[in-house]
Amino acid sequence: SVNMCTPLDRQQELSRQVDPLANNGFYGFGLTPFSNVRRLLPNHFLDLSDFSVRRHWPKSLPPVLEDDEGLSLVITTATRILNASINDDTDVTCFLSAGKDSRAVLALVKGALANANDVRLKTSYGTDLPSRIDKQAARKLARRSGFALELTMRKRFDAGMEDVLRHHVRIGEAHGDKSLANASRPRIPEEQARLKLGGAGGEIGRAYYWPEGEPEEMSPELLIAMTHQQDHPLILEAAEDWLRSLPEEVLRDTALVLDLAYIEIRGGCWGAASNYLYPGSRNVLNPFNETAVVEAMIRLPRAMRLGGSLQPNIVEKCWPELSTIPYNSPTSALHLRKVAAYYASRVRQRLQP
Repeated sequence: SVNMCTPLDRQQELSRQVDPLANNGFYGFGLTPFSNVRRLLPNHFLDLSDFSVRRHWPKSLPPVLEDDEGLSLVITTATRILNASINDDTDVTCFLSAGKDSRAVLALVKGALANANDVRLKTSYGTDLPSRIDKQAARKLARRSGFALELTMRKRFDAGMEDVLRHHVRIGEAHGDKSLANASRPRIPEEQARLKLGGAGGEIGRAYYWPEGEPEEMSPELLIAMTHQQDHPLILEAAEDWLRSLPEEVLRDTALVLDLAYIEIRGGCWGAASNYLYPGSRNVLNPFNETAVVEAMIRLPRAMRLGGSLQPNIVEKCWPELSTIPYNSPTSALHLRKVAAYYASRVRQRLQP
């Protein structure tokens, strides 16, 4: 790619090492390929009096809520957001998989049904086993919920390299994943008009960066490794600066540090940049990504987040009939295929020299 503006000074060594297009990586901690450009991270603001970057949240350690209190706060907050976003003229599409996040969003929609004009479910799938599991679960959830289901088979989309490079430049060369090619797919006007609900952000409620438990102490090197960044002096310096921006009591809570890293580094530097691939409103709402819901999830008890029980608890509370369908697990014939695939892989491993 090329510099978009002549005053930009490319950091050649950093660019070569990160190389998002070749490594499917991204620039974290607010870094960009240019020495005089930084990305403003979530939870920060630019003080126009001296153009310094300051953190506005969290200023202290958020108090932990009890299980029922935390669950109720997440449900109440998300439902309020959905009710404010859906009116009598709103056509809603819920993206659905066999996972926890999309089903929790579907369960939350039940509280806003009175306001919706039309609600449909949509699932895309491929030929791989996880996709077949998504398709199987979606059909069962559609029957259980009574909503119409649209099944779309994913087809390979070959965008030209010129399109990929143009999109790469549009997002400031922030990352290099498959969304750069997908942005060239033609959009269907009818779908664009519908409010699309997704489960993005639900990972914050289930210990995304610390699934085995939080580390005892956080260091810049550990933070770089856990956020899947490259080992480079500028990245190490940026990680040190990011950790210094945290209040002392927050810094001692390594689980919260990793949650904030997910929000600010992965979400702010990778996810947020993707929005520039779709000029104008995409009419998408991810309830778990809303500020008030994020703050509520951060305050959930560790055991709930570590055990990944937030979303199943939401389903059980809001639409219990949907909770009897297994999450990310096949049933009947698909289950036999999964077992067969597992043992086939074990046999192949043993036969390897």
